[in-house]
Order: sequence, then structure tokens, then C-alpha cells
Amino acid sequence: MNPRALSRPQPPDRLISMQGLSGPDQFVPSPELRDWIASSYLADGGPLFNPEHAHLRIATLGVLFTTAEYVKQQRRVVGQAEMPARLGGKLSGWQKAR
Repeated sequence: MNPRALSRPQPPDRLISMQGLSGPDQFVPSPELRDWIASSYLADGGPLFNPEHAHLRIATLGVLFTTAEYVKQQRRVVGQAEMPARLGGKLSGWQKAR
């Protein structure tokens, strides 16, 4: 597999420099990462293509970078896919921060 094909967009420098600082958590949209996900995971012939993910081609995907830390079962979560929160449902760490 071509290592360059797996090179994904990175968080903006301003978010990286804010890591660990006190203050409100920041969330920044990343359409570049959304496009990378589509071409890497969802496109036929993509380097990480999996036919089980084909249903996501018709989904509306939003992608955010954040300074919010999310730890679950003593492990740091660095990315996840989630459904929009339902009223009264249990919220993830990032849903709470938003």
C-alpha cells in the first residue's frame, strides 16, 4: 500500500497550540478530512476501502477537529463516528463538550 495514500489532513496549528490550555473547548470543521475519508474508505479502489462501509456514501458526514479531551474506559479516544444526540440519551465526551 502506498504510504502517501494514507497521509491524512492534520488539525490546524492553532488548535494544536491550544492543547492543554484552560478555557472553552474549540471545535473546527474539517471538510478536507471528510473528503479524505470519502476517498480513502468509501471510494471503490480506495486504500482503506471496505464494502461494509458503502452505506456511508449516502450519509451526510461532518468532521470536526477539537481541543476537547475524551477518555473512555481509561483510554484516550482520538476519533469516532457518532449519530446526532437524541434528547434524553447518554452523551459522549465530545457531545458534552459541544
